[in-house]
Amino acid sequence: MRFAKTPHGKIHYAVKGEGPPVVLIRGLGRWSAHWCGWDDMLAKSCKIITMDNKGLGLTTSPMRRSEE
Repeated sequence: MRFAKTPHGKIHYAVKGEGPPVVLIRGLGRWSAHWCGWDDMLAKSCKIITMDNKGLGLTTSPMRRSEE
C-alpha cells in the first residue's frame, strides 16, 4: 500500500498499469475501492492513479480539520 504523508495524516493511493498517467478521483463519499473494475480496464493502456479522499477508505487524514 502506498501513502502520501501530510501534516494531518496519510492519504492512500494506488498505481496500476503503464503509459500516460490518468488520475481517477471519486466523489460522493466513495473511495478508490469503488471503481467497479474501470481502473483495471484503463490500466491496460494507461498508468492509473487512484486515491482515497480525506476521511474515506484507507486515508487517515480527516475530512475536515477541527479548528483549535
